[in-house]
Amino acid sequence: MFKTILVPTDKSQHAQKALEFACDLAKLYGSKLVMIHVLEQVRDTKALKRLGKGKPADESDMPDLMAGMASVGMNAESIQQMVDNVEKTIFVPARQMAADKGVGEIETLIKGGDAAKRILKCAKKVDADLIVIGSRGLGNIKGAFLGSVSDKVSRKAKGSCVTIRS
Repeated sequence: MFKTILVPTDKSQHAQKALEFACDLAKLYGSKLVMIHVLEQVRDTKALKRLGKGKPADESDMPDLMAGMASVGMNAESIQQMVDNVEKTIFVPARQMAADKGVGEIETLIKGGDAAKRILKCAKKVDADLIVIGSRGLGNIKGAFLGSVSDKVSRKAKGSCVTIRS
């Protein structure tokens, strides 16, 4: 029924529950599980995509990274540390949970920019049949005024979307 399930994760309680549910569904349906984490403070760049796939930053990445970080005063080393932290604190335990639950195919992605837009764009790119998202995450204060990421995603998603409350 579900070929690909996308689950945004940020280590919040709601995201953890969404991840557990997505893992159970992926196991049940033999689905590919795609986990995404969005660094909202960093603009999505080609270099960030490389870093998100475990490739280290090098000199050729500097112009691209600097364009994405100029407005927030970050350097390439800071971005690499953020990516490493996401890998260590979010994706390693998430992949382990998925494997323990019997999920066969797992992919992880790190993106930069507006969380709702990146999740929706990723859903389209990976051809997700289902998005499983926590009702609240660790997002910034902007969400309190402009509406939550889960609300935006569920309203604008082209396919099915399940919002998990803890």
